[in-house]
Amino acid sequence: MARILVVDDDPDIVEALEDFLEDLGHEVITADDGVAAYKTALKYLPDLIILDVDMPGKSGIEVCAELRIMPDTMLTPIVILTGFVDDDTLLAGLDAGCDDFLNKPPNIPVLKARVNSLLRISNQRNQIIATNTELDQKVILLKMSETELRRALDEKEVLIKELYHRTKNNMQSITSLLNLQAYQTKDPELGKAFQVTQDRIKSMALVHKKLYQSKSLNAIDLSDYLSELTADLIASYSTGSGRIKINLHCEPLQINLEKAVPVGLVVNEMLTNALKYAFPNLGLGEISINGEKLTGNTIRITISDDGIGLPKGCDPFAGDSLGFKLIRIITEDQLQGTLNFLPTTVGLTVRMEFSLQ
Repeated sequence: MARILVVDDDPDIVEALEDFLEDLGHEVITADDGVAAYKTALKYLPDLIILDVDMPGKSGIEVCAELRIMPDTMLTPIVILTGFVDDDTLLAGLDAGCDDFLNKPPNIPVLKARVNSLLRISNQRNQIIATNTELDQKVILLKMSETELRRALDEKEVLIKELYHRTKNNMQSITSLLNLQAYQTKDPELGKAFQVTQDRIKSMALVHKKLYQSKSLNAIDLSDYLSELTADLIASYSTGSGRIKINLHCEPLQINLEKAVPVGLVVNEMLTNALKYAFPNLGLGEISINGEKLTGNTIRITISDDGIGLPKGCDPFAGDSLGFKLIRIITEDQLQGTLNFLPTTVGLTVRMEFSLQ
């Protein structure tokens, strides 16, 4: 059932249309002049409006034009009733926004067909409006959800960065305490042990520093990390005079926290070993670090030097060296990788391989 507004200053036409439309099962509301038609249309918001063209107060065309600028009636189907349709009336009605014209007195079969056709249009328009309204509401909800999600992500990012920053600061505090203890001790061997421990902690602190500086928050650039780690160790062992040259070649590789910390510890141990023992008596030399990605997600890091190397027949894992045992345990247990000492005629070459996953 539709609601139809019938407007005509002739009560006989109004009554005839009202009876006919009610017999079709529609609700009919009426008005007898243009002013009342405008007010009734805005009050009841009918599904269809049938307007007489000539009425007291305002013509049907004027009422149509005014209703077309109102949001609630701008899409309501409007039919103009007229005794004759000349070109001027037709053009004025179309310019005002009317949808159809009916001659007086209306032909019943034609009237029925026009009413049914225009009501279908009205229903389709209402469905489109309802769909658009629903879509607008969904868009608003999505935007609200996106805003809430973005705010949550921003808060999480701030918290994670703060966590990394505090972890790095806490590690720096520990190294400062160890440095103070090392300064106060009179035992040279104990002082060296403090320094080695400090370097291990610094390698882990550096990972967290790089993480809170990184955009991804869960991965760092391996080349950038190894470059700064190497520089820190050079400064730590006072080899900045240039007698030991560091050659770093690493592909652009992103590595996450779970892998970065153990990789840093292994590289730290190998570089520390080379800086301390490979070039005795202030000898000159080079240390090379190469990082590359193999097939799949496998990473290979090779560290080599041209120093004095290991004694002939020496098994680095069989002795009392904590450093060599540590890098083997870290590589195999934490990285689930492999560590090998490669045969070489000069110096020492160590290669480790592990998966990023």
